Amino acid sequence: MVLTRAQQAAREAAGVFDEDMENTESVEPEDVAETSETAMIAHVEEAPSAVAKAPNVGEQLASLAHHLLQRTQSLAAEHVALQHQQQGQNDAQNAALMAMYALTETSVKNLTDQQRVIVEKLGEALNATHAGLQEQFKRMQMVHDEQGGHIERFMNERLTQTLQEVQRESKECKLATSSQAEGIQRRMQEVTTKVDGGLEQITRQIQQLVESKLAASQKQLCLGQEASELVQQQVQADAEGVATAIKSSLEKDLQRACETMRQELLQTVNRAEEPLRESTRALVLEIAATRSEDAEGNNEHAVRAESGSSASG
Repeated sequence: MVLTRAQQAAREAAGVFDEDMENTESVEPEDVAETSETAMIAHVEEAPSAVAKAPNVGEQLASLAHHLLQRTQSLAAEHVALQHQQQGQNDAQNAALMAMYALTETSVKNLTDQQRVIVEKLGEALNATHAGLQEQFKRMQMVHDEQGGHIERFMNERLTQTLQEVQRESKECKLATSSQAEGIQRRMQEVTTKVDGGLEQITRQIQQLVESKLAASQKQLCLGQEASELVQQQVQADAEGVATAIKSSLEKDLQRACETMRQELLQTVNRAEEPLRESTRALVLEIAATRSEDAEGNNEHAVRAESGSSASG
C-alpha cells in the first residue's frame, strides 16, 4: 500500500507520541500534563518541516494535535480520578486497619483479663484443694491414731490374757508336777518302807531258819558253842549281803521308775505349753494382719479422698 506524505508524517508523529507515552509511564502523575504539552510543542515545532514537505498536512496535523490534546486531558483526568480512588481505598484500608488494631488490642486486653481471672480461680481452687487434702490428712491421722490406740489396747489385752493363761497353765503344771512328785516321793517312801520291812522279815525268817537249823544240828551233831557262833555269823553275813543286793535292785528299779515318770511329766508340760505357743503365734499373726488391713484401708481412703478432691477441683 502506497502512503502519501501526509499519512507518512502522521504515522511518524504517532510513533513519536507513542514513545513519549511509554516514557511517561515512569513519570509521576502530576507531571503527565506537562510532559504531554512538551511533546506537543516538540511536534508543533517539527510540523513546519512536515508542512514544507507536504503542503496539505497542516489541517491534518492541527486535527491530530487537537485529538492528542483531548486524549491527554482525558488520560490526565482519569489518572487524577484513579489517584482519588486509590487515596480513598488507602484511607478505607487505613481505617479498617486501625479498627482491626483497636479490636485486636481490645481482644488482647479481654484475653489478659480472662487469663488473670482463670489464674485467680485456679489458685483459689488449688488452695481449696490443698486445704481439703490437709484436712483429710488430719482426719486420717486422727483415725489412724485412734485405730492404733485400739490395736494397742487390743494387743495389750490379748497379751495380758495370754500371759494370764500361761501363768495359770504354768501354775497348774507346777501343781500337777508337785503333786506327782509328792506322789512319787510317797511311793518311794512306801516302797522303801516295804523293802525295809521285807528285808527285816526276810532277815528274821533267815535268822529263825538258821537258828532252827542250828538247834537241830546242835542236837544231832552236838557241836560246840564256837562252831555255832561261826555258823551264825556266816548266816548273818549272807543275810546282810542278800538284803543289800535286794535293796540295790529295788533302788535301781525306783530310779528307773522316777526317770520314766519325770519324762512323762516333761512330755505332759510340753503338751500343755504347745497350745499356748500356738495361741501366742496366732495372736501375733492376727495382730500383724489387722495392722496390714488397717494400713491398706487408710491408703485406699487417702487415694479416694485425693481423687475426689481432684475431681471437684
